[in-house]
Amino acid sequence: MSFVGNTKQLGISWIQGEFTAVFVRGNAKPVVWQAEDEVADIEAFSQVMKEAVQVLNAKKADVSIVYESNELSHPFIQLPPMNTKDLPLFLEHRVEEGKTEGVSMRYSYRKSLEHRNKEGVLLHLIHQGVVDGMIKICENLNLFPVKLLPLSEIMEQEICRFHVQDDEVILMVAAFNNLMEVLVSRGDGKILFLRDLNYDKSSGDFERLKTEIKRSMLYARQQFQVAVDYIAIIGEDSAGIASSMDGAFDIPIQVSEEGISPYFWAEEVIKLSTAVETNLFPILYQYKRNGQRMRHWVMGVVSTVCIVIFVFAFVLEYQAWQKHHEPVVVNHELEALKLQKNRIQQDILELKSIDRSIVVFQDKLITPVPAWFLESVSKIMPKGLVLTSSEMMRGNHGWQFTLIGSLKLKASLGPEKLTLFEENIKALPLQMVIDKSWKESWFESIRQGGMEHKNTPFLIQGHIL
Repeated sequence: MSFVGNTKQLGISWIQGEFTAVFVRGNAKPVVWQAEDEVADIEAFSQVMKEAVQVLNAKKADVSIVYESNELSHPFIQLPPMNTKDLPLFLEHRVEEGKTEGVSMRYSYRKSLEHRNKEGVLLHLIHQGVVDGMIKICENLNLFPVKLLPLSEIMEQEICRFHVQDDEVILMVAAFNNLMEVLVSRGDGKILFLRDLNYDKSSGDFERLKTEIKRSMLYARQQFQVAVDYIAIIGEDSAGIASSMDGAFDIPIQVSEEGISPYFWAEEVIKLSTAVETNLFPILYQYKRNGQRMRHWVMGVVSTVCIVIFVFAFVLEYQAWQKHHEPVVVNHELEALKLQKNRIQQDILELKSIDRSIVVFQDKLITPVPAWFLESVSKIMPKGLVLTSSEMMRGNHGWQFTLIGSLKLKASLGPEKLTLFEENIKALPLQMVIDKSWKESWFESIRQGGMEHKNTPFLIQGHIL
């Protein structure tokens, strides 16, 4: 039995009123749609979603949304010394303190670079009503909402386009008609800060953008004691924007090597895992489809077993009628059939118990840790790595896991890919400890001459608290 992800994917980009949609079904060519008018609020979002689903024939698709508007803020918060386990409680308390007029807020976060020798996080804050509204709209349209990510999450993933070293700092500008988002980050993904500029790109006046970039560079130097090494422009007409700033800065200005279409952001959000820390949709909705599939499977098995019992009962009665002159033989056969019937009834009770457990999992937001972890691992594994074996066992200190795989690329690329894989595992929203890093098995393979060919093996072990 397999409960894999849906092959129907609907990607939505809703950035400061600009709405685009991409529908992908299996390996078919993506189909796109764009709203002609500005989508200003949740009511307008409901209308364009309905139209997009009809035009793209996207019913029963998983929905991934990249979102940015005045309803979503990105404060940087410094952390006092604390245990990692206490971080969610601390952030929840800070969010609760910052509520205005009793409006409930939902948040996600990403750990940031140290700020004045203190750890910090970049918070993403949004009104709970906006999130609930999106979920309700999706469910009314027979869709499954699985991801709601801020624009900065997609931008951070695109840093790899610009070949930045881990210790170098890049200032990336994402260009839209009514928004310029400025992200300052290190090449290793440690975000310094984020700024939203309500800016009309069609005006052709880029002096304000130059000024804001210079202010961001100055802030990075003053607050984080780092200098920006590169400026990158990504989005439609990125080459034209970069050209307008020629000579204004003494550091390189790069643009994406590939053309960026209006549908780029909607396509990219589909590719990201639901397990990223910044996902603003509750975990219940991320796995709701698989829960429904499992429940339907259980009900199908129960129905099949009931039919089998009916057939056995009919055969039993028929044999009893046909062989009434052989009472001894019939009695033996009756006893055997009764035992078989009892076993089937016991199976039905066990299946009903499984069904009740599934309902409890969904109602109480309980996610089976092993299934969720192994599914997440398959999604966050970098290209070039193959998992050949995985094992999870319940121990005294939580779930023990073992991941065994191999590198299908040149062996020299192994450390980079495996470091990224291990960091992705640590970034999952679980309290876990890596007991045995990939480096131990990797360097043992080097000593044995395993670097001379592909398929170099690796092993990662740890436990989830």
